[in-house]
Amino acid sequence: DVSLQYPSITEWKRSIGMLGKDDNHNATTTSDTASESRQQWYKKGLGYWDDEETCPATVNGMLGGFARISKCDLKGSTEFIKY
Repeated sequence: DVSLQYPSITEWKRSIGMLGKDDNHNATTTSDTASESRQQWYKKGLGYWDDEETCPATVNGMLGGFARISKCDLKGSTEFIKY
């Protein structure tokens, strides 16, 4: 839950590089700044997927380490979904 870690969505966006330190993300934010922020965000994502260390070209890499799931996890997930 993002709200437990950050006081606002603006602070969360700032923490992942979508906003600069001085960007309040309000009506005065220019479209150029917003566009640059989006470009930086996508560039970080592309960097993650392109890096063999963070995301190896394997099933396990694509699934973030969850290529195999234990029966216990499956049972717990099934119970959670029921409610």
